[in-house]
This record gives sequence, structure tokens and C-alpha cells, in this order.
Amino acid sequence: HVPIVERSIRTVKECCCATIHGNPFCALPRELTKSVIQECTRKLNYFPAKGGCSAYYSPREILHETKLDYKTQCSVPQLAYVLAHDEPHPTNTTEPRALDGIYMRPMSNAQGGHEILHLVTNRIIHRRNITIVPITPAVIQAVKALALRDGVASFKMETKHGVVLYDAATAGVQQT
Repeated sequence: HVPIVERSIRTVKECCCATIHGNPFCALPRELTKSVIQECTRKLNYFPAKGGCSAYYSPREILHETKLDYKTQCSVPQLAYVLAHDEPHPTNTTEPRALDGIYMRPMSNAQGGHEILHLVTNRIIHRRNITIVPITPAVIQAVKALALRDGVASFKMETKHGVVLYDAATAGVQQT
């Protein structure tokens, strides 16, 4: 029960709540939930820490020895609905050219790319090119169905003492 560690955990939880609250989903499959937590933790290292070892360089820049690139790291919002472009070989077939998915995170390798949760198979796929498209009610229902298949009825975050920090079923609703 170290106060600094407890505060860091609370910061990650608040970041996760903010990410999830900004989306229309009331429940997320387990893979997306893990992705949200990993990305919130990773993004905390994008900026220099107050009282850290450097006032100018972030922990990410120090460890990876590369600058943060907005175009590859931050341009696509997490949990956005995307079309992941497939590159079939040969290219003159009637196979679909894009797959429906929910954006998880950019790839951290040198080649780039994106990790997407494929809505049809509930598997993580990796693609070089994606297109962001507006979320439709059918996509929201598909994500809800994947979450129910994983046994998640609602996204609910509690403290160890049972105090509810975030409940997607009542998000934005005044409770009396």
C-alpha cells in the first residue's frame, strides 16, 4: 500500500475510463479491454515525467531512442471502427478487399502497421493500411455480441473496496 503506486494505478484506471467513456460501446470483448489498458499505460510514457530523469525527453524516447511520431502513433483513435485493407494475391479475385474491425493500437515494430480486432472472427489481425469509417448501430451490436460471447455484459470498473469507478450501463446518467 504505497501511496505513489496507488496513485499511478488510479491514473491508469482514469485513463481507461476516459477512453471507454468516449465510445458508444456498453461492453467490450476481453481482447479490447486488455488493449485499452495496455495503450493507456503505454501512452503515459509519451510525455516527460514531472521530477523524472529528463525534463525534455519522455521515457519512451529515452528507451526506444526515437521521437514520437503523431502520424504513426496517435492519428487513429483507439476503439475506432476501421476497414483493414487486405492485400490478396492474386489481386484479380472476388475476395473482399477490406475487413471490418475495431482499432486496437499501432504496431510497435519498425515496419509500422496496425492491430485490429476482426469483428467476424474475434481475432487480432495485423494490417499495413486502414481506413477510419463512422460507427454504425450494426457495429455497436456486433461488439456487444462479441462481449457477451466472452461473458462480459457491461464494462464496470471497481476499486478493491467495491466502490464503482465506472459503469457503462449508467455512464452519463445522474443517479439519485
